[in-house]
This record gives sequence, C-alpha cells and structure tokens, in this order.
Amino acid sequence: MPLRKGWLPREGLTADVLLRLFHNTLMNPSITLPIYLLSLYTQTGQKLVSGHDIALRRVKLFVYAGILRWINNFLSNSALNNWNNSKYDWDKEVAVISGGSDGIGKSVALLLAERGVRVAILDIQPLTFEPRMGSLSPQPSDRPSDHSCSSQYFLLQV
Repeated sequence: MPLRKGWLPREGLTADVLLRLFHNTLMNPSITLPIYLLSLYTQTGQKLVSGHDIALRRVKLFVYAGILRWINNFLSNSALNNWNNSKYDWDKEVAVISGGSDGIGKSVALLLAERGVRVAILDIQPLTFEPRMGSLSPQPSDRPSDHSCSSQYFLLQV
C-alpha cells in the first residue's frame, strides 16, 4: 500500500495543512535568512525595505524563530534517539503478523514487504491475496485436528 504523497490530505484544507505551509515557508531559515540578508546588504534590498521597518523586523523575527525551531527539533530528535544517529535497516527485520490474511493485517503485511521486511503471517484462514513480492510458502501448523479451525502460517519474503 503506497503512502500518500500529495500536499493536501484526504480530509482537504485543514489547519494542519496551513500550519505545515507556515512552517515550511515563514519558519524556514533557509528561505527567510537570504531574504533578510539581501535586504540588508544589497542596494535593491535596501531600497525595498526603506520605509518598511516593521516588515524588516518581522522577517528578522521569523529568521530567529526558525533557527530556534531547527535547534529545538534537532535536540528533541536526538534526545528521543538516545543521542544515536544510526539509520533503521529494514532488510534485517522480521515481522510476525497475526491475522494478516485479510483486512488491516493484510495491508500492514504488504506495506512491510514493500519496504524489504521479511513478514510471517499467522492466521486461521488462508491468504486472500496474491503476494506482489517474493515467495509465499504455506506451512500447516501442528495443532490437533479436533479443532474446527486449522491454523496456518505463511512466510512472505522479498
């Protein structure tokens, strides 16, 4: 299942979209810092900001706020990762999904398989889909035959 990549979510134009736009433009020092520096150190910029002192102060405020936001995000992410910057290696992971032959489990299994994770699906019913990647091998379980449902597991590998 591919992830959504559009700039508008399926819910439409919401406050989240507007805040993301605000953070990616006005609170982004890579955009506001060059504008501020050009307004200070070029003749054209000085002409444009002459008489607009309040606008220049606000651009300066957005530069400082954006830099503080970047520092805060860096420190927060570093603290959450225990100051370790190692990358997640999907190819070395194995996921076991119970109830993965249909519904949400199926979607999760296919998404993880697309990322290169080896997925083992445990379910009482056979798979309701054809795997898009890798090989699928059903393995019967060793449960006693007096149960009305037989458990199966499937291994989905890339």
